[in-house]
Amino acid sequence: MVFFESGVFFESGVEYKEYTSDAIGFPINPYNDYNNCVEREDNENSGKYLRPWMFEASKTIIIVIDLLNTVLDIILVVSLMLMGEHGYAVLLGFTTSLSLAVSIWMKYLMYRLRKDQFIVRESILQFLLITELFIFAFEDATTILILTRVDEDGEFLVDHSEIFAGNLNLWTTILSGVCVGLLLLINILMTLHEKPQMSHGMLIVIPSIVGISYICYMLYIAIDKVLLENPMKVTEDNDLRFFRVASMVLFSLVLLLQNFLANFVYMFSDD
Repeated sequence: MVFFESGVFFESGVEYKEYTSDAIGFPINPYNDYNNCVEREDNENSGKYLRPWMFEASKTIIIVIDLLNTVLDIILVVSLMLMGEHGYAVLLGFTTSLSLAVSIWMKYLMYRLRKDQFIVRESILQFLLITELFIFAFEDATTILILTRVDEDGEFLVDHSEIFAGNLNLWTTILSGVCVGLLLLINILMTLHEKPQMSHGMLIVIPSIVGISYICYMLYIAIDKVLLENPMKVTEDNDLRFFRVASMVLFSLVLLLQNFLANFVYMFSDD
């Protein structure tokens, strides 16, 4: 039987130390091996409201969904090529490839910073959020855009009865958006709990609220216009195109800024 007490667990009377982990979950060093008491205390309090099992479970689920979504988008690209829709095929192929490259790079960056003890669990959540928002804005939003396209007869360009190209791809895209939204909610709850000043806390959670609003809008399009097959108005189509491009620009700038700051801190921090 396993007992938990104050972040330390016991099994059969044997005490095990709680270890800090890198971005992919490998232990680095126990808390009592840090250089000084302040550093140890900061890391012990890190993620006070983000339990390790919650973070690891969320990260694992999202990674699995991302991989499945990438495979399904590649199948959709092939289907579009066979249909002669080369423009949409190139667009989705580009956004999928870019999203995959960014995902690999960000995981490497998180691994490097976490291994060298430059970031704590809350910071990893911020890196994960920005990465997933970037992927959703580029890959998933493009998938939703393509799935809403119709031909001259008003029929959907992609047959939604196709298991991999249409149906399953749509559901994994929706599930991906739901997971990102849940991560944003976790981030908001953490911020409000760890920032006692309400005005300060509310100011910090505004970006997360904007992100949730964007996710909800895209999920509305996916469910109402694709899943329920309700006709899409011209104004709604224009809005979809606008928000997709605007989100791509916004999250690209945020991702570049985050990478610049992370690398700046990594290069110029004292040894």
